[in-house]
Amino acid sequence: MKRINPGILCAFDAYDRASQKGANDAPSKILQTTYCVGLNSISASYVRMTGLPENCTELWFSFDMTQTDREDLGAEFTVKFSDNTLPYIHIDKSGSVKICSSDDQVLYNKTNVNPWFNTNKNLEIHIKTGENGRIDIWKDTKLNTSYRSPSAFNGTINMVEIRGGVSYQGAELCFAHFILQDTRRIGLEKFKKLTIDPDTEQNMPQGSTTTYKLSGLSDATEFSDITSVCAVLQATSRDANISTGTFSLEGADVGTIDVSDSSGKAYEIAHAETNSLTGKPWTRDDIEGKTLSFKVNGAS
Repeated sequence: MKRINPGILCAFDAYDRASQKGANDAPSKILQTTYCVGLNSISASYVRMTGLPENCTELWFSFDMTQTDREDLGAEFTVKFSDNTLPYIHIDKSGSVKICSSDDQVLYNKTNVNPWFNTNKNLEIHIKTGENGRIDIWKDTKLNTSYRSPSAFNGTINMVEIRGGVSYQGAELCFAHFILQDTRRIGLEKFKKLTIDPDTEQNMPQGSTTTYKLSGLSDATEFSDITSVCAVLQATSRDANISTGTFSLEGADVGTIDVSDSSGKAYEIAHAETNSLTGKPWTRDDIEGKTLSFKVNGAS
């Protein structure tokens, strides 16, 4: 499932406090309802996105946001994924992130999502329910907040709702470029090229294995959420009996590739999104300083 850019919504407009148009006329009916209500200098609005797969248990949600406002009187908003059962996200006027469950605050991250005044920012949210339930939030592709709980994330994701308000007449808040999908990260992923030892060309006879020591993976926060491990090989086959090669990392399967090309110009890629030994996503400890093995087949 993937929904891309179903519409551009001006969520708040406190100048005239007029009802906003356009959501119901968007290319996809996934943008269902929008309200804008003015009361003195306070404006409130919400947009609800429906049409998700039945029994949805994992969702990646991305949107751009622009706020024109005074820094001391900003907008705040809430992002929900079900009517009642799942934790939701509230971002206050200071840009601090709160994750709440049944109106009880379970996490308060004061590392600001702001400043986003008079500029465009992207927020990406990952929610997963069940035993490995979690919420992750990225601001402009940098991980900002993560909350995990084996018990709080019960039920299914049946909608996405952004609801909020501004407390300064003349403020404006716009959401745009909505993307929803249930597969993997939407935002820009950072590829980290590791150092291998040895780093020279290797000659491999039939049925042999070559090992490489991996290093160079930083312990910085931006590398804490590893989506996959990849191995790239440019081989020149000089033996018709060698046709495939298999990568493994400390015994965990990374993938099997075709090494029969003799031109020396073909790049083959193996990748694994999870550690096959643990059944969980890769961690830095699975990779840094560990041994990558490459084994080729031979005559039977």
